[in-house]
Amino acid sequence: MNSDSLPSAADLDANIESCARDVLDNPNNAATFLRLGQCLCMKEMYADAINAFEAAAFIDYAGTWYEAATALEENGQISAAMAMWRKRLQYLLGLEPGKDYVSNVSMKLPQQTHLNNELGKHAAAADIFASQGKDSYALAEFKVAVSCWSRAKEVKGEP
Repeated sequence: MNSDSLPSAADLDANIESCARDVLDNPNNAATFLRLGQCLCMKEMYADAINAFEAAAFIDYAGTWYEAATALEENGQISAAMAMWRKRLQYLLGLEPGKDYVSNVSMKLPQQTHLNNELGKHAAAADIFASQGKDSYALAEFKVAVSCWSRAKEVKGEP
């Protein structure tokens, strides 16, 4: 991003104030929390940004989870970021927390056997790494599993 396109400190403060008012006026609108979190990230107020992103994800998980997960990871909160990626994978697969990925994946995408297998392997590896306390490895495996899902949807011709 080029520094000419970044808002000035005064503009950023005004944007944060405006977003905060929008959040108060529209507390059930994920987009207002998302904008607030983005502005707070630009101001390097990561803890506050994470709170805004998590509020957005609570309201509209599908539309805002990525920003929350990314902010958590950038702030060094790997366990919390990993939990967001795990939740995203469970959401995509329609699984309840704690259900086995490998045995359920084939029911979701029967035409993409290789990608199904890869998704299952990476998701299972993520859980193993997480159980060993290797959160950064687990986070990487969850990211790959989610990308396998996205790739499988592309192969299948779905948006």
